[in-house]
Amino acid sequence: MAKQEKRLSLTFKFVLLTAAIVAAASLFTGYMLISNEKAIVESGMRARGRTIANNIASNSEYGVLVKNKKGLNEVLNKAKAEEDLVYAMILDRRGNVLARFSEDPESPISQELDEELMRKALSADEPLVQFYETGEPEKPFYDIAVPIMTVRADRGREEIGFAGIGGVRERIGTVRVGISLEKVNEIISGETVLSFLVTFIAVGLSVLFSGLLSIVILRPVRSLISGSRRVAEGDLEHRIEVRSDDEIGLLSDAFNQMIDEFKKCKLELEGSGKNLEFKVEERAREIKESKAYLENILRNMADGLLVLDTEGNISDVNAALEKISGQKREGLVKKRAVQALFPADRARAIEVIEQTKKQGLITGYELNMSLKDAEKPVAVHFSGATLKDSEGKVQGIVAIIHDMRREKEVEMMKSEFTSIVSHELNTPLTSIQGFVYLMLSGKLGEINADQRKHLDTVYRQSLHLKSLIGSLLDFSMIEMGRLEIEENKIDMSAVVKRSVESLDEEAKKRGSNVELDIAKKIPQVIGDEGKVERAFTHVISNALRFTPKGGEIKVSVKQSGKNVEISVKDNGVGIAKENLDKVFERFYQVDSSLTRRIGGIGVGLALTKAIIEAHGGSIKAESEGLDKGSKFTITLPAA
Repeated sequence: MAKQEKRLSLTFKFVLLTAAIVAAASLFTGYMLISNEKAIVESGMRARGRTIANNIASNSEYGVLVKNKKGLNEVLNKAKAEEDLVYAMILDRRGNVLARFSEDPESPISQELDEELMRKALSADEPLVQFYETGEPEKPFYDIAVPIMTVRADRGREEIGFAGIGGVRERIGTVRVGISLEKVNEIISGETVLSFLVTFIAVGLSVLFSGLLSIVILRPVRSLISGSRRVAEGDLEHRIEVRSDDEIGLLSDAFNQMIDEFKKCKLELEGSGKNLEFKVEERAREIKESKAYLENILRNMADGLLVLDTEGNISDVNAALEKISGQKREGLVKKRAVQALFPADRARAIEVIEQTKKQGLITGYELNMSLKDAEKPVAVHFSGATLKDSEGKVQGIVAIIHDMRREKEVEMMKSEFTSIVSHELNTPLTSIQGFVYLMLSGKLGEINADQRKHLDTVYRQSLHLKSLIGSLLDFSMIEMGRLEIEENKIDMSAVVKRSVESLDEEAKKRGSNVELDIAKKIPQVIGDEGKVERAFTHVISNALRFTPKGGEIKVSVKQSGKNVEISVKDNGVGIAKENLDKVFERFYQVDSSLTRRIGGIGVGLALTKAIIEAHGGSIKAESEGLDKGSKFTITLPAA
């Protein structure tokens, strides 16, 4: 019984689908034919209506001019014979009805609609066709309005002797006619009934033929279904026998071949199942070992590992980061990294994380990490990279956090050592200078010209050495945070003049011209006058040493807003653009061969930068490249 219901259900679906397709095609075809017929008839009605209106307008031109209502009514009476004409009226230019007739004494449309149609008709300069419906849906109308035109004599042309030739067309009235579309609806209704009758007959025939066709087609299909069920139950020895040369027969042969292939696959799967199981176990063991190896590396890393999601929340940390921060993993995970680890350096931390997202990889950014139960943060190096999925979308950030406390201690020890050595060297050097000065003064006896020459050289070199030792001493004091800045009012004009004058002899020896340009009314600066003067001297001396003989150096001082700006510009060897930021690093020398020839240990500009920044100012270097000169600009806040 169940098989019979399933067979009938398939037949029913086939018949229903065929009937639906035939019905849809018939209805669509009928709809298109009816729509086309309706459009043709309506177009003809509109054309006939315009023709009637144009004829009335042409025959009524004179009657409108002389207000001959009787003559106008005669014109309308002639138009009454037109089929489907419901009403006609002749209006003057102001809309007054001069003549009118209507098949229905009652207006077929409402007064409000009639007034709206009248308003549009009077304002139209070209024939106007308007569609509207009356109170009866089956009786729609076309309202067609045609302007009545006449030729008005051109007075200007008459005055110059052209009377009666040409003129100006002028609108004197309007003709409105109503064309009923009732006949169109009757035609469409008849064709619609015919269309449905044809559709009904076509659906009936399609049901009959599709039912017979389905019985013929489904007979071998039932045989195929029966054999397929036996195969599905596990009988791989069964063969489907369908004796047919059509597609069903081909399907039966293909199904039998599939059974043979399935038997082969089953044997192969049974043989390879154990091998696959062994490989899966082996692969799982490798993954487990790799995971343990990776976890062991992360656990024993000396540097901290920080994993962030795309929102900057902490996803994971390793033991080293727990040790550095003094916080447990459980207390850090899911917290904002900036708030949990870098509250003392919030703005810088946000900038570094955002820069990592944009660039994909950054290294060596110094941040201040806050420690649990510690008053002061510690310096760490942040090196980060983005984590991406297989499609290249950023999923988070992984960062290596290196504790800089040991390096900072070593740097402090080096600074203290430099300070001690500088003090120790300064004492004997002072004695040497004193004894050389006594010998040059002649108080220890007469000296000849050759001896004086060599003693002068010793004295100058001792002064240079003392200046270098002083620079090292100041720099070490800055690094240790012990640089003392006296706060006094400084006359910047005087300080810059003294710096230039102190190097006047050196400039003359080099044949260089130092031009000093100081603006009027330079405001004072609060700071340590001696250290500020030393900073300016370093910059000007640097310009002299790196400018060839006969070079030009311009030193200018001016007020820039609330700051005092001092610039030193030369036409010397210049600086490569990639080295502009490096020239302020301690012991950095752009061109070692040039530096050895000129002299210096590379701390002058670094010391200058430290002094200027200690006064709340800034210094920057500018250059278009090698052999194109350079410019150093110092900015200090005015008092």
